[in-house]
Amino acid sequence: RAQVKYGYEIPVSDFFSITPQAGVVLNVFLGNEVNNIKNTMYKSAFSISALGALRLTLSLSNTVKLHLTPELNAAFYEEEACKLICDQESSFKNWQSGFNLNAGIIIFF
Repeated sequence: RAQVKYGYEIPVSDFFSITPQAGVVLNVFLGNEVNNIKNTMYKSAFSISALGALRLTLSLSNTVKLHLTPELNAAFYEEEACKLICDQESSFKNWQSGFNLNAGIIIFF
């Protein structure tokens, strides 16, 4: 999974900011999987999604920040093999469209 996001940070206060983001996500699967319905093999699949996100950032100090980033994916292209994978494997459902929530810590050196 590769994604490119662009956003602009808007400071709300000295310790809190929001960053609206827009981007594109490329999901790629490589390997051998059996399609149980048609009993065939496929070796690769990919989908491309549009991404909208809103990063909420809390500054604990000048070098440490916490963030919470809800994201919404909407697939606008997917191969037929990608549809087959998503139908059979629940872990690939967010390739088509879905909601993700990322949380983390940012440390500046």
